Amino acid sequence: MKFSSDESLFLFETVTETENNEILIGEYANIKNDGKWVFVGYLYISNDEGETWQKSDFLKQKINKHIHIIKWVKQLKCLILTEGDDKKGIWVNKSNNYLSQSINESSGWFRLNRFHIQKGGYTGFVETPENIVLGTDYYHGTNFIVSTTDLKTFDFAMVPDPYRRSAIFRMVYLDNQTIWAGLYNHLHPNKSLLMYSENFGKSWHKFLEYDGSQIKISMISNSMGNHFYILAEDLISNECKTYIISH
Repeated sequence: MKFSSDESLFLFETVTETENNEILIGEYANIKNDGKWVFVGYLYISNDEGETWQKSDFLKQKINKHIHIIKWVKQLKCLILTEGDDKKGIWVNKSNNYLSQSINESSGWFRLNRFHIQKGGYTGFVETPENIVLGTDYYHGTNFIVSTTDLKTFDFAMVPDPYRRSAIFRMVYLDNQTIWAGLYNHLHPNKSLLMYSENFGKSWHKFLEYDGSQIKISMISNSMGNHFYILAEDLISNECKTYIISH
């Protein structure tokens, strides 16, 4: 398999496997050509453990950038996809048609949000035994923690200052039922934060607050039992260190 651009990659949340052992990968990059974004939001599907791949461009007439999340939701037996551009869509698919958009989720990709105010385009995602928790990517805007049990009704909680303008780029869910989330903004005086929830996202505790103009902390692994790994980058000295977080 080869992506559409040499600059493209896939994120932690843009690779998944369905209950039928299908592998799906979403493409991600930020490329501009003559001042316009280059579309790289292709979806790649394999039915034979990665030996061969189909390429879906169903998003091409809908967005101008890339894919943020493609995940199989075990409890609801469906795929969820979010994409990044001005529309910030969230899509669901309960069929085996991964190549085209549909007017319903049982025949192909169905867009859940019709208006920008309905949120969408999420970057943070975890599935817990009780719900699905999502985090927004409104970098420099107002961000939200969002919870749903059925992908039909959504509960929104606004991230308060001084973290409100920090995007929720990643979440992980540990075996001890703790959710961790990383919020980041590189512009001072906005604050960045590593935080956790012990009640499926209803309330949150600060673990580490820091200045994102000096340091960038990235969650660089999925959950490994009751721990995961972070990368701390000193943006002044360009030094990096890896740490293990356990709870």
